[in-house]
Amino acid sequence: MRPSRLAAAACLALLSTGCATTLATRDTARPTPVKHVRIDYGYGYYIPTGPFVDLGKAAVGVARNLKNGTTAVTPEEAQSLYLGGVGLALMPPAAVNELAVRTGIAEDADIGFKWASTALRLDVKYRFLHLGEDDTGRAHHMSIGLGVSKYLFSNPVFSVLDYVNMSDFSRWDFDVPLLYSWHVKEAFVLYTGAKYIFTRFSMDENLFKLAQIAGDLGLPDATDHISSTMHYGGALIGIMGGYKYVFVNLELNAGYTYARPRLYSFVDRQTKERNIGGVTLYPSFGMVVKF
Repeated sequence: MRPSRLAAAACLALLSTGCATTLATRDTARPTPVKHVRIDYGYGYYIPTGPFVDLGKAAVGVARNLKNGTTAVTPEEAQSLYLGGVGLALMPPAAVNELAVRTGIAEDADIGFKWASTALRLDVKYRFLHLGEDDTGRAHHMSIGLGVSKYLFSNPVFSVLDYVNMSDFSRWDFDVPLLYSWHVKEAFVLYTGAKYIFTRFSMDENLFKLAQIAGDLGLPDATDHISSTMHYGGALIGIMGGYKYVFVNLELNAGYTYARPRLYSFVDRQTKERNIGGVTLYPSFGMVVKF
């Protein structure tokens, strides 16, 4: 793969779709009443800045090489390409479709199930504060939840930018959302809160193509196994409005993903923790039906 193709691949990666996660909550602190059901369909876009930064560095270097008439890939460029590729495998920018169902299990608790393109999530929510009148006036609610997500692409063999191959991918997420919502009768809701997500993942990575395009840098062509964790911490804000049974929803999640797996470096030839995290955004919208 020549530098011109590398630059094109890096640009295309910024618009790629793949096995992205979802950060959307699209739920309020008020639990679904017992014997009632809440169905939510939503659409969001996962925007991780960490891989963008690494790929941007590589693209700038490749463009400089092309301008100077050279075709060599430096260790620094190879490292940026590698980190960007691994980051895209874990956090690909992608559109995500979601379908969620909730029902009440007690006066202050409900349970939910979500299908989100490539993952299944089960969660429970408990309301610990309730002030005001729900049906005729204004009310305040606060809740805390616990969810677990299993990613369904457990054994794919997929390519990232056509030079880092990944296989035997496994990922579990455990999340804790803390929510506050302000309800105006049954017509309008403003909600906000914070969310923490703990992720455990593992995968195999093959650097053979990257070694090929990097020329005589002496890069390894072996397959290594990565097993590590990630942490996400962030805030969310959303609005929901409608009448009786049908509501529309807009939400924005923003936070930081802390991801430092042990990876090989083409600069210092050592395997140690490398930073592939960064600021993460997730805007979404959806429709809610209650009955």
